[in-house]
Amino acid sequence: MCNVDIKRIVNTKQYIYLYENENHINCIGRMTFNFGKDGLEFLHRWKTLNSGLKSDNFSKEFTYIVNELRKNLLRNCFQMQKYIESNPTMSWIEEGRKMAAYLVETRNYKYYIRCVPYPDKSNAIYCYVK
Repeated sequence: MCNVDIKRIVNTKQYIYLYENENHINCIGRMTFNFGKDGLEFLHRWKTLNSGLKSDNFSKEFTYIVNELRKNLLRNCFQMQKYIESNPTMSWIEEGRKMAAYLVETRNYKYYIRCVPYPDKSNAIYCYVK
């Protein structure tokens, strides 16, 4: 596998990809996760939205990408806060909290990452076939 290049999102048209869009024909599914009450855990779950798009190649690549992201951006909520401060991207306020978004793009897939850098708050990675 290759290095995981985390891109900043600056185009507000991509905002739609950061929330559940079950009707989008290219959406494979999403992984939601949070860092627990202390901000140091990694609690996650997967939801398949289009089983016809979920291949073994996708599953292997997604696992690799998540493991690589866990080394920095997804290590814990405090590391996520530092990453967002060092790598400004599209951000917005929701429920009084600042959120941010990033994109990891590979040859066949796009992974939109919604970041909520606070303990026990839900984050997500939405996965799409190009």
